[in-house]
Amino acid sequence: MKLSWTTLLAAGFLTACAAVGPDYVQPAIETPSTFGDGPAESVDAEQIAQWWRSFGDDQLSQLVDEVLGQNLDLASAVERVEVARASYGIARADFYPQVASAATYSRGRQFPFDPTTDQYTVGLSTSWEIDLFGRVRRSVQSALASFEAQIEDYHGVQLALVVETVSTYLQALSLAERLGIAAQNVESQEQSLDIAELRFDAGMANGLDPAQAKVNLHSTQASVPALRFELTRTLHRLSVLTAREPRALLEQIQTDVPLPAVPGEMLVGIPADLLRNRPDLRGLERQLEAQTARVGVATASLYPAIQISGSWDWLALEPEDLFEEEGGFGSIGPVVSLPLFTAGRLRNSIDAEEATLRQLHLQLHQQALVAQEEVENALVAVVNDRRRKQLLQEAAAAAQESVDLVRELYTSGQTDFQNVLDAQRSQFSLQDQLAQAKLLVLLDLVDVYRSIGGGWADVVPAGDEAAE
Repeated sequence: MKLSWTTLLAAGFLTACAAVGPDYVQPAIETPSTFGDGPAESVDAEQIAQWWRSFGDDQLSQLVDEVLGQNLDLASAVERVEVARASYGIARADFYPQVASAATYSRGRQFPFDPTTDQYTVGLSTSWEIDLFGRVRRSVQSALASFEAQIEDYHGVQLALVVETVSTYLQALSLAERLGIAAQNVESQEQSLDIAELRFDAGMANGLDPAQAKVNLHSTQASVPALRFELTRTLHRLSVLTAREPRALLEQIQTDVPLPAVPGEMLVGIPADLLRNRPDLRGLERQLEAQTARVGVATASLYPAIQISGSWDWLALEPEDLFEEEGGFGSIGPVVSLPLFTAGRLRNSIDAEEATLRQLHLQLHQQALVAQEEVENALVAVVNDRRRKQLLQEAAAAAQESVDLVRELYTSGQTDFQNVLDAQRSQFSLQDQLAQAKLLVLLDLVDVYRSIGGGWADVVPAGDEAAE
């Protein structure tokens, strides 16, 4: 089976033709030069890939590593990447000739008295699309961009898991701190109850003081079960994030440690960095490229399709006679097909792909605005919540002084017990608010890094041969 030089040269010429349809051009998205409350230095994803380590908490760093190594949602995202990788490989296969083989055996006779004969046939067939107008090339471009978009989805899962792990861990430490605050206030209020009962027993106060002290004490004690439940719930969540049963980390994670200090330096970057740092925006760009190629695929359907098809068969009456030169026969040649009338099907298909392309353009621009909004909101939250925390620290310190003073005054009979109750309630409330404010500042920082796209590693999961 031979191909003439004319056929080979023609095939080479045809495959060199340009692909129809639009070529992908990275969209131009206007962004301001800086964020309102952030520094003006640019940062890339590598600089903020492990931002949680700036908290200086080894237990947190180890926990994040375990989640990224064991989480089942992330493993599922890897498999989605593998599906896209395989689809890309399927699309690339159309670049090459497809060869198939077949073998048959038959036994029969034409008339009742003719002898029975055996017949053996072995054949090869091949087909190869000459990519004259770029249908195959556009299909491969689309598959590759879709594969890359799925990688960005994997990066997005990484980021979401890091954010959830860090946030949940910080909430666990904060809940443990609030339990400690409740315990301290219970102890202080028990002391006030003792004083009220001693004064009542000595005839220096009526029975209202001990009764009110018990109300205050039991109210504070009632907050403990809810806090314990929330703490247990967060530990259950951390266990599941590491792909273990909910109670696995109840005894392993130490919650009797202080919340991490707020890092002195915060890398934010500029709005233009979002397009290369945030996986959702990166993924949308890849989807846009894939859809651009799909427009080309649809456009190519309007033009002639040329396919070289051939076959060769060997026929023999005995197996050992197969592949003899005189027993082989075959043919090869081009097959040209051209749509003549489709009732608008092809044109409408192109219109649909172009409309989807425009939709993705709008979606990308909208998501870029949302990303900037999220960063700006997170930065404003950091500034205001830091100020609120500072004010609550001052208020809590003043409340502690007030409790100490009013208790001395009550013990010496210089004030009534209502002032003690008010001071202790205020102290407990302010201390609890301060603990929550400390957590909120840290969560604001987490939200800043989430919104700027920090927390994922720029790797292709499970190999990278398809990206070459």
